[in-house]
Amino acid sequence: MASEYQKMIAGEPYRPSDPELRVLAQASRQKQAAFNKEEDPLKGAEIIKTWFGSTGQNLYVNPRLVVDYGVNIHLGENFYSNWNLTMLDV
Repeated sequence: MASEYQKMIAGEPYRPSDPELRVLAQASRQKQAAFNKEEDPLKGAEIIKTWFGSTGQNLYVNPRLVVDYGVNIHLGENFYSNWNLTMLDV
């Protein structure tokens, strides 16, 4: 039987209250809070690199950033985001 995470990734109905997904969501909220209060753009980029599935070189994201889990987001080279970016990675 597929895990709730596997169901989510496959686009199937899933339970967001699953313990594994709750742990992922909580970790994402902690990194989100750290990123959004960080004033140094280089340190902010380092937070994103530990949070997202993968990133390319030359990453620049302005705060406020909101995502669900982060681990399912993959950014390419020379990525720039203006203020108030929301990405849903369910």
